[in-house]
Amino acid sequence: MFASRDRGSVKSLKNAGDRPATPQSNGVSTLVKQNTDAAHANGVASSPPKQTAATPQPLGSRPASTRVASTNGAIITTSTSLSETSEVSILVKSTDEVSSKYQSQLSSVLNVQDLYSETLESFLDFIATDRLRRVPHQGSRWDKILRMAEHFAIRISHYEEAVRGMFSKSEEAAHIIWGSCRVLLQMGPHRSDLLEATFGVLFKMSLEIPILLRNRKLFAANKEMKQELGFVYVDMLLIVADVTIHYNKTDRGGSENDFHDLCGQRIDSFYRHQEQIYIALWSYHLEHSTERGTGIICDIRTIREWLAPKDPVLRRILANDEASRTEYTCEWFEKHLINFSKSQNDLFRVIGGSGCGKSVLATWIVERLQRPLGHKSFDVISVKIAADLKTEARSFNIVKRLLAQILEQNPGNVILYNKLCDVFEKSGRNDATTSGLEEDLWKVLDSALSTDRDMFIVIDGLNHMAGGETAFKRIYDKLHEICTKRKSVKCIVLTQPPSKPFSQPAKYLSIEPKTIHEDMYQFIYQGLNSYHHFHDRKEDEKQSTVHRLVDHVKGNFIFAGLIIESLRKAKSHSGFTEALKAHPKTLHEAIERHVSRLEVPKTYSSLILSWLLAAERPLTLSELQCLLETKIGTEKHAENIHNIDDDIHAKCGSLVVINDDIVRIRHVSIRHYLLDHLHHGSSRLHLQDCQQDLVTRCLAYIKYHFTGRIEPTLERPEPRVVEKHFHKHHLLEYAVRYWTSHFRASNMFDAHGAHKPSAEFTKLFPDSVAFVLMEWTCWDLQYTLTEAVEMHLLALKVRKTVMKEHESVLQSLMTIAITYEKLSIFVEASKYYYQASKVAQTVVGRYSQVTTMLASAYLKCTASITVTERNEVSNCKEEMIILIISAEEHHYNGSVTKETISWKKMLAKLYKDIKEIALAVAIQHEIYRACAELYGESSSETMDVYGGFNIALSQGSKGQNWEEHIFAAFIIAEKTMEVIDRRRIDATLRLFEMYEIQKNLAQAEEIIVTFLQKITYFCLLHPTTEHHQRKIEIIMVYVRFLTRHSRKEEAKHILRGVWSEYEHQEITTVEWAVTLKIIAEELKKLSLLTVALSVFHSIWGYFKKTDKKSHVEGISVAIYIAEISQEIQVTFTEEVVLEEVYELTITQITTTTKIETSTITTCEMLSTYFANKERWSDAVRICDAVLKKLWGSLATGQGTPSLPKDFYAEAIKLATRQAYCHYELRHIEKAEHVYMYVYQASKNGLRIGDETVFQAAKELIEFYESISMLEKALKIGKELQGSYLATLGVSHSLTLEILYLLGNLCAKHNIREGEFCRAEWYYLEIYTNLDKGIRRLPQGCHRRGNGVDSLVQEGISLGRLPKGVWLYLAYRHQAWQRVCHGSRFRGQCLPQLYFRAGEENQRTVSSAGPGISGISRCLH
Repeated sequence: MFASRDRGSVKSLKNAGDRPATPQSNGVSTLVKQNTDAAHANGVASSPPKQTAATPQPLGSRPASTRVASTNGAIITTSTSLSETSEVSILVKSTDEVSSKYQSQLSSVLNVQDLYSETLESFLDFIATDRLRRVPHQGSRWDKILRMAEHFAIRISHYEEAVRGMFSKSEEAAHIIWGSCRVLLQMGPHRSDLLEATFGVLFKMSLEIPILLRNRKLFAANKEMKQELGFVYVDMLLIVADVTIHYNKTDRGGSENDFHDLCGQRIDSFYRHQEQIYIALWSYHLEHSTERGTGIICDIRTIREWLAPKDPVLRRILANDEASRTEYTCEWFEKHLINFSKSQNDLFRVIGGSGCGKSVLATWIVERLQRPLGHKSFDVISVKIAADLKTEARSFNIVKRLLAQILEQNPGNVILYNKLCDVFEKSGRNDATTSGLEEDLWKVLDSALSTDRDMFIVIDGLNHMAGGETAFKRIYDKLHEICTKRKSVKCIVLTQPPSKPFSQPAKYLSIEPKTIHEDMYQFIYQGLNSYHHFHDRKEDEKQSTVHRLVDHVKGNFIFAGLIIESLRKAKSHSGFTEALKAHPKTLHEAIERHVSRLEVPKTYSSLILSWLLAAERPLTLSELQCLLETKIGTEKHAENIHNIDDDIHAKCGSLVVINDDIVRIRHVSIRHYLLDHLHHGSSRLHLQDCQQDLVTRCLAYIKYHFTGRIEPTLERPEPRVVEKHFHKHHLLEYAVRYWTSHFRASNMFDAHGAHKPSAEFTKLFPDSVAFVLMEWTCWDLQYTLTEAVEMHLLALKVRKTVMKEHESVLQSLMTIAITYEKLSIFVEASKYYYQASKVAQTVVGRYSQVTTMLASAYLKCTASITVTERNEVSNCKEEMIILIISAEEHHYNGSVTKETISWKKMLAKLYKDIKEIALAVAIQHEIYRACAELYGESSSETMDVYGGFNIALSQGSKGQNWEEHIFAAFIIAEKTMEVIDRRRIDATLRLFEMYEIQKNLAQAEEIIVTFLQKITYFCLLHPTTEHHQRKIEIIMVYVRFLTRHSRKEEAKHILRGVWSEYEHQEITTVEWAVTLKIIAEELKKLSLLTVALSVFHSIWGYFKKTDKKSHVEGISVAIYIAEISQEIQVTFTEEVVLEEVYELTITQITTTTKIETSTITTCEMLSTYFANKERWSDAVRICDAVLKKLWGSLATGQGTPSLPKDFYAEAIKLATRQAYCHYELRHIEKAEHVYMYVYQASKNGLRIGDETVFQAAKELIEFYESISMLEKALKIGKELQGSYLATLGVSHSLTLEILYLLGNLCAKHNIREGEFCRAEWYYLEIYTNLDKGIRRLPQGCHRRGNGVDSLVQEGISLGRLPKGVWLYLAYRHQAWQRVCHGSRFRGQCLPQLYFRAGEENQRTVSSAGPGISGISRCLH
């Protein structure tokens, strides 16, 4: 049910309205049923089944007088106002007008009253009588006309009954229709040409009625739907009436062209109104359905358009691709069809060679299934696959075509709709592939066929599948699987025999010459009988001639057709006889004779044939005319070159056929001959040259017609806008849709991207932005986005090759970027947005809107990309933001705007992210000044910005104008904020620190003292705890300043004064207790232990009073009291409390299921305290309690050592302390277990380069060294060294650290191998690695020196080895290098260097241990 039908000829009118219909079992009177049953013997049915669905209307376009259904079920009138005709007068007015016309125009030639009294019963009786009188042969043209008239009349009866209660004069209208049909049939078989066209259209219009009647309960759902139902009835009435009046007024004359002119608009009107009913039905079902899909919700039109071909010419071809059939042919297949429908077989293979009539038979099968078969009705969907429809020969498009037909047959099937929506939504994803979508659609098709209605699937031409026999077999297997699973579905496949036998069982029929002998006889006889040199011969001579030809062509209709064409060219009776004797012996020869009549290369006929061979689909007459008129050599366009229709007939003869203004090579056999043989003959027709010529002409056509300039845009044009251009310029749509396919098939294409366009191609390549925009619209709707982006990429590559930087290149870049963004491939999208912005700066200007929009789009696509250092992405982001800022400032003449501020904030954030704080601070300062100008200094917006400025300063290091920014922040804070404001405090302290770093101590002290005075005064006026806390914070800063600069007495004095101020103030919160604790800690550092103890006691009193003795801060205070009391030798009464806290903590740990951070902190403090007191058992006990909960596998030792999921760093720290305490308790095995487990767990759970792994290994090695288990220590070290070498490399800092550790261990304990100390090997390895150059030397060695001397000095500066060892290693290394390079070695230098090294070594041997002594002996 589509709103528009593509028609270009009367033949297409015969195929109009080509949508399937469904049998309707009710709504017919008993008498009608009796008459219908009586007519079954003549193949007549009361409710014929449906036929193939038509293709949807062109994308984005809709006829002027249409109504579009909204999603809520309402119908929106666009041109036909519902107020123009009331519900009552829809049919009444038209019926009265028809009656008046009949009375005035036909009363003289027939009895008009008989028209008004005609009933369905009398009409069917008339047809039955006519059959008895004329006895038409089954399959004849008159038989076909009578069948179509009968079915049309019956369906009118069904429709009239359904709408009878809705419209006045409904019955009278039906009587007029039946009476008019009777008058038309009375014209007789001699006007079969006119009647076949008329009833063919009426019959196919009536196929829509059963689909509507399935939803008859919804006819009265709303006024708009009832109105449209009336319009449909009126259209059918007026078509029949107009034809009847016209043919009878012209004395039963007229032609097919008269019918087209008379009824074309009315037929379009019928399908427009019927389309609105279809949309309204869908809207109602979707609105009231309880079924909900899992994906997006689409408009039903969107789904239909997605399933249909986007090329309107393809839609016309598929909608009207019914092979012309000779009378009396194909009737032999009916018995096979009936037997198959009744059998248990699910699939019927009809196999035949090329030219045996399979396509004609497929058309006949579909037509036959539209009527009941063996008293049983079937739904039918069909697909014809043609060799010249390359895009439609893909399996993906085949399943889409099948689903499109099922969707059209089932308005309101919400489950099917939802599943199609899901697949449609998936098609827009970045992971969508054609194969994946196809598989999903096959599943949807299988599900859609799970109904009780009997269904036939007819597939013709599987052998033409794109992908060869592999695709052939895949489709065949899919169909077999569906038919086997769905018992109500049967499938007929017509194809040429494959090279390999079918694997699936099925009913089988091979079309042999004897099978179609009678059909061939009729085809040849009727083809020659209209030619008078044959018609005038005696009947027995004619039959003899036909029989000889039937035997000669061996069942090939193409061969027979070419012979007929040759014979009909004879000029005389004798010439016919001579031609008959000289007819070609083979099909090859027959084609060759026709080809031989073609003109020389590069002429009319050869050009047309070459284009038809190369084209992606058949070309229309207007497209061919445009190609011929486009002169690529002169870049000119010659208007009105020829009458193209007659010229093609004259020049190309029987090699092509023209149907519906579409030119096609007559048959695939001819196509194969031309491809295989024509280029070997005199014409030398090379397909790649054809492709190049065709694509060059297409592009030249575009260049000629699009010369105006259009600005590049980020908005894709609406389809209707593009279609306006397509309708105006006939070749334009084909050129836009398919030029990349032709370029890819030409010899200019290179698979690796190094395309070689010809000079002519380069010259004629269109540079219009409009061309790119049309590509965008067409390709995005025609292909999946993944496929579309590949085509856009090829187009971009070609454009860059032929025109470098240009507006059309810019538009291509923009299109690709947007497509990638739709696919959510943001990395690729950002790449092309960036390239587009760079090109835009050149071709449309740095400050153009397009340029800034592209920069903004780039930033949007990269928003999710986290950058932490300066790299390509950060550089591009920076460039784009600066570009936008400069454009904004240029546009507003430097004035501050909100947009500019926003972009600068983004730039500041970028600088913070990549840790370029100096730049961030500078931008934040600019933002502050802009906000102050725009909003005022005291506004909330400005203050918020100042906060960011302040934070950036707090994070930064020195940079350009750093001091200026710090001072500016201080001045701003001083002017706009209260002294207690956190931001002002931070700004003041930052300025204070800056002065101190600059050694300007007087200025620093002035700043801090002045600020302290202000905050003290503020606290007097506003005495809150929070304010006093900030005051104390400033005091502590000043105290530490005095301490750093050796003014401890002043610091002590201030601290005493502070404590005296707050000594008698009650502590009411933990926060205030912590603040006072800070004072006490400073007092302790300055050795004012008595005062510090007093403060700690005061704080402890608060924790005791509030029963928070186990609080982390409380325990910390208790430990401080214990330490100070011991130090000044006073009684420590809180030690008992610590013991209580200790036991309480143990109990809490053992009873809780989850360890909190505060508990871990408490245990760390207690274990540290007990370890310092050498209370090893208590320290072990509390560590053990925590670790059992935190790291259970450590205690059990079972399984592979692994780190805990939470707090692993704290767990390692506690475990290491526990191991040390075990060691002090001489629990050596337990200590070894813990050290080893920590090392193995760290190695298993962390990266090998993590410092934690090295530290765990170091502690284990030192443990083994302490218990003299040196071999185990070396084993661990070597194991880790091997891991470092394999993973980190020889020059990594951790590799060198482990070598140092092993070298020192060997040197210290004089671990030897023979006469040499092992330490020498490790030290030499370190030296060799240093000489190779490393990125980072361990512990402060940050750069590689120049030469051996520098390396020696670096080694000495490390403090790891004595100078003598380094001198020795340096000499050994130099000597080895000289030997390797063939230099003479001067031995006298060796003793001197040994002596120097020995002297240096002796001075450090006592401190370095026995290993150095060994090395010293080696030196001497």
